[in-house]
Amino acid sequence: MKSKVLKVFIIMVIIALAFGIKSYAADGYSCKVSLLPDKTSIKPGEAITYDLKVSDINAGEGVVISDFYVSYNTEIFDCKVKSADEDKWVMNGFLDGKVTMSTYGVQPTKEDQTIAKIILTAKTGVSNNSYQVDLTEISFITSDDQKIEIPNIQTNVKVGESSNNNNYTCDFSVSQNKSTVKPGESVEYDLKLSNINAGNGIVLSDFFIEYDSNNFDCKVISYDETKWTINAALNGKYTLSTYGLQPTKESQVFAKAILTAKTNASNNTYQVNFKNVSFTTDENDNKNIPVAGKNTTIIVQQSQSNNNSNTPNNIVQPTETNNNSNGQTNNQTTNQLNNNSNGQTINNDSNSQNNNNTSGKEQSVKTNTNTEKNNTKKKSTKNNNKKSLPYSGTAGTVGIVLGFITLSASAIGLYLRYRYLNIL
Repeated sequence: MKSKVLKVFIIMVIIALAFGIKSYAADGYSCKVSLLPDKTSIKPGEAITYDLKVSDINAGEGVVISDFYVSYNTEIFDCKVKSADEDKWVMNGFLDGKVTMSTYGVQPTKEDQTIAKIILTAKTGVSNNSYQVDLTEISFITSDDQKIEIPNIQTNVKVGESSNNNNYTCDFSVSQNKSTVKPGESVEYDLKLSNINAGNGIVLSDFFIEYDSNNFDCKVISYDETKWTINAALNGKYTLSTYGLQPTKESQVFAKAILTAKTNASNNTYQVNFKNVSFTTDENDNKNIPVAGKNTTIIVQQSQSNNNSNTPNNIVQPTETNNNSNGQTNNQTTNQLNNNSNGQTINNDSNSQNNNNTSGKEQSVKTNTNTEKNNTKKKSTKNNNKKSLPYSGTAGTVGIVLGFITLSASAIGLYLRYRYLNIL
């Protein structure tokens, strides 16, 4: 009996604890975190800055708190963490690598943004080497007290003299698949590394792409992810490394830059320049090889409709109708109407001139510029089909009167002659 009571008591305690503990696992809540360095190698005394960015926040009304650890070698680096924008995120604490931040006024946010800048400065006198810098125990707290945990992020930074060994060289070239695009279309650039003369080979590439961000979107991808990977992409600055940091001396296309003209891009010629290009050898000698950049252009040209007709649609040309002796009408594409001798309507598609094929008589009738061809055809045919009377107008009337007088005089003369003969 006592054992049963004990079991019930334990179950009740477990249930009470379950209800009393705050749940940090929120189904469907998620976000992405990225750590973007402004460089991958520094000299002693120089600093490297990492941007901590959060994006794709799917968490109710949003997140309000962020916690994480910066793990680094304290004998090699000094570390400082600050808010990227104090109007949005506030530093609450930084102690022994542990960073706590909160949104300004603890207002929830779902905005994609850089929340912090982590600055590591290499101490003077440190040995040349590659050092690991990690972000661990990354988490965000939402406005409804849910916790989103993020996997650790690992990076590497090389510390050492970056002066180039004069014996180390390589060639860098850029080729583009087209130079003219319409809004919405893309130009692809192949970035090629060749003629490598650098110890064991190359492991890193850094370059900056200068372009008009108001008219283009830019994206850089690895040409072959089994050989090169993208390490960082920030404000036009790109860093790639060989897969597993294995040195290579192979001539190869290692990256592809894609510039897409925005739908509202203006017709113009735009510069796309590849600047501050350098390559770094493996960690055994850690030499930096600067190379000349490349300048290119892209022409944005919107599509235009072409009108192949000889006469623009919005221009009305005068129409002339020429009536010749046979009452025919020729309708021509030049809007000149020529009438020939057979009384038929002929459509001539050539650009002919006015021809008067008359047989002794020439009549020219000018019509309005706005007269349609069908109306002109009907009127011309109707007018030309009318037969002329033998007498018309005033001359006809006078002729009839004179004829009547002549006939009357003849009749009177015959009558008088007849009477005279009977008298005799």
